[in-house]
Amino acid sequence: MRCLVVLSGEICDDEAARLWLQTADRVICADGGARHLRRLGVRPDLLVGDLDSIAADDLSWIREQQVPVSRFPAMKNETDSELAIQAALADLPGPPEQHEGVILGVTGSRPDHVLANQLLAGRLAGEGWRLILTDGRSTTYTLAGGQTLNLDLPVQANPPWIVSAIPITDEIAGLTYQGLEYPLTDARLNRGSTRGLSNRPVSPAVRITLALGVLLIVVTPEE
Repeated sequence: MRCLVVLSGEICDDEAARLWLQTADRVICADGGARHLRRLGVRPDLLVGDLDSIAADDLSWIREQQVPVSRFPAMKNETDSELAIQAALADLPGPPEQHEGVILGVTGSRPDHVLANQLLAGRLAGEGWRLILTDGRSTTYTLAGGQTLNLDLPVQANPPWIVSAIPITDEIAGLTYQGLEYPLTDARLNRGSTRGLSNRPVSPAVRITLALGVLLIVVTPEE
């Protein structure tokens, strides 16, 4: 099952966002993310947040669409993003590995929120969830020990794709690339290492495997 959460950050490509939304089984909106869904004409299954960043017109649209609202106080211990992600992943049948969470609208002018959401995704990956964070142009995938990530990246893309692997646990081990310009085989990296940055596909089929730890795999156009 694919659960999609729409945040209030940037969406750089509406067509890409629509494709993600079309594949979602559940769509949860975090507060001001309603502006994106209203623009794209997609009704969410639930709105979550303290409603401090949603515009009045967007809130009126939510009410017109009869979207359920899970409202929280402004003074709370979690961000609206975390609460929305929790709601998206709640009550899913079977183990986490059977499901995928897509977080749309994660970039923007608040680097603290961007980093916090990336680290939150990494923590959830350590619990078995597969997470994808995207603004419609750049996409970040979580990869935990024992998992494999397969990517379809055209070699002659313009602009070309950049693939970076960033450890977010103290140590990762058994990192192996197939289809990238700078190969790694059973590599071991520590958190803070930049060795995995700025790789490029040499085959349209890219395969990344990991034995231990948690990585963020960032795929972005070179600009």
